[in-house]
Amino acid sequence: MTTPLIKLGVDATARSLARLPSQNTPIIHIAGTNGKGSTSAYVDALLTAFGCVVGRFNSPHLVQERDSICVGGAVIDRQAYDATREHLAHDDSNYNTLTGFEKLTVTAFSLFGSERVDVAVVEVGMGGLHDATNAFSREERDSVAVITPIALDHQSWLGSTVEEITAQKIGIITAHTTAAVVAPQIHPLVVEQVRKRCEELGVPLYVGGQEHERDTLTNPSTGARIHTQLSMAGAHQMENASTALLTLHAFKMHCRRFRRFRRFESVGVDDELVRHTLSHVRFRGRSDRYAIPGAVVDGAHNPAAARHLRDTLPNHPHQFILAFSQDKEVAEMLKVLVRPADKIVFVPFSTPPSMPWVGSMDTHSLKSLAEGIFNGSVQVSTADSVQSALKECTGNVVIAGSLYLVADVYRDAHFKHAIQITQQCVQFILQLRCSVVHAVQIASQPRLIERIRLIRRRFEDPFNVTDSVHSGSRGSCFPTHTMAQAELKLAILVCDSTLASIEAEEGDCERIFGTFLHTANDALNAPFKLIIDAFDVYEDRYPEDVTIYDGVIISGSTSDAYSEEDWVVDLADYISGLVNSFKRTKVLGVCFGHQLLARALGGVVQPGDMEMGSTAVRVCDGELAAKYFGCNEHQDTFNVLQAHRDVVHVAPPMLTTVAATETCKHQAFVKLIDGVVQCWSVQGHPEFTPSIMRKVVEAETRNHQTPQQTRDEWLGRAQQPHDGIALGKAILNLFR
Repeated sequence: MTTPLIKLGVDATARSLARLPSQNTPIIHIAGTNGKGSTSAYVDALLTAFGCVVGRFNSPHLVQERDSICVGGAVIDRQAYDATREHLAHDDSNYNTLTGFEKLTVTAFSLFGSERVDVAVVEVGMGGLHDATNAFSREERDSVAVITPIALDHQSWLGSTVEEITAQKIGIITAHTTAAVVAPQIHPLVVEQVRKRCEELGVPLYVGGQEHERDTLTNPSTGARIHTQLSMAGAHQMENASTALLTLHAFKMHCRRFRRFRRFESVGVDDELVRHTLSHVRFRGRSDRYAIPGAVVDGAHNPAAARHLRDTLPNHPHQFILAFSQDKEVAEMLKVLVRPADKIVFVPFSTPPSMPWVGSMDTHSLKSLAEGIFNGSVQVSTADSVQSALKECTGNVVIAGSLYLVADVYRDAHFKHAIQITQQCVQFILQLRCSVVHAVQIASQPRLIERIRLIRRRFEDPFNVTDSVHSGSRGSCFPTHTMAQAELKLAILVCDSTLASIEAEEGDCERIFGTFLHTANDALNAPFKLIIDAFDVYEDRYPEDVTIYDGVIISGSTSDAYSEEDWVVDLADYISGLVNSFKRTKVLGVCFGHQLLARALGGVVQPGDMEMGSTAVRVCDGELAAKYFGCNEHQDTFNVLQAHRDVVHVAPPMLTTVAATETCKHQAFVKLIDGVVQCWSVQGHPEFTPSIMRKVVEAETRNHQTPQQTRDEWLGRAQQPHDGIALGKAILNLFR
């Protein structure tokens, strides 16, 4: 079936969104001509700093489509993105009739649901009233509409005057909108149009004024003046940051249905955290000085944005590499950007595969236009690509005019960065000579700390999407090790007190897991120096800094993983945030922990039939079982000690089931990010020994008056062989 290339209207998108599982996630919806992306990045970073898991949707994408969707400060991983697209295409016939942008919008909302984000920050694609992002239902959710600066752009679609364009943009404000924010505007009539619409619909409005100076912001929640140096240059970025703060203030004041609201009440109060967070935010394609050394890469593509860019440049000659879409006010942009003694090289950009209607202006036509404007005061030439143009430039390079040109720059830079950064890492490791590096030893060496942080950040995110305060550090970006052993630091989240009969002979949960993991480590010839810390989460004790741990293990419990007890709900929220925000920390679940992980990521846990003792577990995915669960390629089952009645009834979409039994169809899970395990869990207890299993059976049968025949059967199975140590070795191998 052929679908239209570009289409304005919300009906088709709304039909697909209506098919998604019920979602009441609060949404911060951002429309405007300029500043949408940067404002969304500031809002995302601030919410993340205050403990929220944030989903963010921006457009257009730069390197690949999934770049548009971020969860927890990172681009959604390829496996999750592809699986969601495949699921939507299979289950929703309407989805297959949508345009590319409509599909991307539905995919983003679906992922925000499955990843259980706390807040979604959504940037409008074009306009607002008829944009696909405006199709979400507001009746059962809080939403804040944000209007950033409006100017002339996309006139062929939105109208030829600022008034007409504003009418389209403010279409994101509806009678069900919880609150609205309007940023400072060049055209005063924009504010009046927004004010009038909010008055008609009864929507509370917050109007941005001059709450900032060159390097000082006013926090609307406290009235405090915050001195900060933003990493994105320009007075307009101070305006965007100020708008983000005002948005969070409106969100805090009005979004009472937000499920984390009690924890969110502190937002905007901690001025130091606000200052630190804003100073570290970056957004691709906006005043980017990292993609190409010695060059500024900026997606400015209309006169207002060009004026902001020009204001950030020093007053000496620049060499501009420019490309423009066919519907842009090129003459006005050139007059704003370029000054006598500057140099221009016009290049084409690549048409995005999913946007065949987007075309680059002919470079020779652009050259003729510029020569007519500047009359010899500016050197003008053409090149067939950015790479060719760079060969003509000697310094002070500015690449601008189109986000599609920026995308070309990033695509070309992607592989070069990977090679350069890998070389940096190898060189740095050699400098360390594989010696042990402790945080105490490097604490007094800020340059060393900064170098580790910079290399790690660039290795994980070569385009510096955001330098979030929650990116964390494990003391080093490399395993802390000697030539013989690598240090492996694990946190055990203890979910119950240990049975007295077990603790008397085997020790508490920390000791049981410690014995289990050390035995598995010895079986691997001790590649790791294990450091294990335990936290009684059922008593609200959590790691102060989870980023210092390589992995987190959720223990078993006699409680129900589907319980609404405060500590269980808090733990599910914690794990959801951990998985979404700290993708480099592995999360492992055992029994109750397996079920809790499923719940945290959107699965369903419910009572089932009892499984007790050593149980043969059927392998569902031989390749994954061989790779991550210690099985051989031809192994159909493995045995694990079990002690459970509750089961994962519905698996979360992002977890892959690796093993099953007749009683429990989801016995083992993995979650991969680009081929690397992030989550691993089993329904059984690989850490149990036959002695521990026997004591569990005795306690269970004593407490529930189990028939003697069943008791004898369970006791017999408690002594049968099991593959606990093989699973322990598999766990440790996840960290190699």
